[in-house]
Amino acid sequence: PNHTIKRYMEKDPMRLGEQAEWLLLGPGGQATIPFKGSACGLMTVLGPDAPVVRMRVDGGPFFERQLLDHWCYYWR
Repeated sequence: PNHTIKRYMEKDPMRLGEQAEWLLLGPGGQATIPFKGSACGLMTVLGPDAPVVRMRVDGGPFFERQLLDHWCYYWR
């Protein structure tokens, strides 16, 4: 299927208002995010339809993180 990635510039809340590129992924969407160092962050919105995020680093094995928790009856 054709999964569109929407890209846009918006303020980065982690860098006191500097502009950053944001990626908006739909269901089944995927993105490659290059980074250097020992950490990379993912900012998302959690709520009643929170997804499972599947990822891998440096070609290693895939691992998943369930973003739905028992507080996901409202958006946060």
